[in-house]
Amino acid sequence: MIKLGFFHAILLLVLASYAYGLGYEDNCETDVKSACFHKKPAFNELRTIDTCNSNYGGFSHSSYTSIEQETQNLIGQHLQASMQYLMLASRFNEWTMDRKGFHTFFTKMSDDAFNEGIAILQHMNMRGGTLNTDFNITMPTDTDYKVSEMEAMSKGLAIEKSIVKKTLLLINAASHAKANSHHSDGELALYLSELISGNHAPRVKLIASHVNNLGQLIAHGLEKNNDPSYSVYLYDTQFM
Repeated sequence: MIKLGFFHAILLLVLASYAYGLGYEDNCETDVKSACFHKKPAFNELRTIDTCNSNYGGFSHSSYTSIEQETQNLIGQHLQASMQYLMLASRFNEWTMDRKGFHTFFTKMSDDAFNEGIAILQHMNMRGGTLNTDFNITMPTDTDYKVSEMEAMSKGLAIEKSIVKKTLLLINAASHAKANSHHSDGELALYLSELISGNHAPRVKLIASHVNNLGQLIAHGLEKNNDPSYSVYLYDTQFM
C-alpha cells in the first residue's frame, strides 16, 4: 500500500513536470478566477491577462523566444526581397532597356515575396506573436540594380537561396529547441516546410534554368562572333 501511494506521488510529479514543459504553467483559467473573484478586482488585471493568449508550443515561450524573433527576421527578409525584385523590375522597364518580359517576371517575383511575407506575419499573429517596435526593412539602393539580364537573374537566384537558407535554419530551430524538447514547435516547422516545397523550391529551379539558358545563349552567340543582343531580346519575349 505504501509502495502504491509512493508510485502515485511520483507519477503526479512527472505529469506536473511534463505539463510545465509544455507551457501549461501559463494557466489562463486560474488567472481569470483570481482577477474576477476578488471583492475589489484590479481593473488592469481584467483588461490584460497575459496568460490568456494564443501562444502554445515553443513559439513565444518565455524561455525560448528566439523562434518568434527569427520568424520576424524571415518576414523582414521577404519584404526586403520584394523591394529588391521591384528595383529589378523597374530597371527593365526603363526606355534604355525595354525588356517587358523581364519587367513582368520580376514584378511577379516582387508580388510573390511580399504576399509570402504577409502570410508569415498573419501566421505569426495567429500564434500570438507580434512585431517588435524596432522592426525595420533595409531598403535597396538604386546603384546595385543597374545590371544586365543575366546578372539580374543571378541576383534573383541569390535572393531566393538566401530566403530558403534562413527558412531552413528556422525550421531546424523550431524542430529542435535547445532549451527544452517540449519548447519545440512542429506546427511552425511544418508550415515553413510547405512554404519552401510549394513556393521557393520551384522558384529556385526556374531562376536557375533561366540563368543557365541565358548563359548558353550568350556563349553561343559570342562563339559565332555574333552580337547576342537580338537573341536575348527574343528570349525576353517568352516571358510575355
